[in-house]
Amino acid sequence: MFGVWAPNEDVAKLAYYGLYALQHRGQESAGIAVSDGSRIMVHKEMGLVAQVFDEPALTALRGHIAVGHCRLLDHRRLKLGQRPADLPLHRHDQPGCSATTAT
Repeated sequence: MFGVWAPNEDVAKLAYYGLYALQHRGQESAGIAVSDGSRIMVHKEMGLVAQVFDEPALTALRGHIAVGHCRLLDHRRLKLGQRPADLPLHRHDQPGCSATTAT
């Protein structure tokens, strides 16, 4: 995740660059939400950050605060046409999970 609060700046583009820098493992979906204080605009799609956002998409996201996220999907569970929000969340306390978590 990456967040920006910067009045009078292009926060969508700043969030884009932040997500681009964070994306290092081949994430396959990304989104940015921007607010001007009265409404929230969202752009999200499957794909790498550079594929999801183009100049018109970033220009449409106007405001002074933004939050962005890029996500790595589990390819074994992704089926053709299935959106990331449709996938069940993976919990690390499930039996058989060998992942470790740091807090």
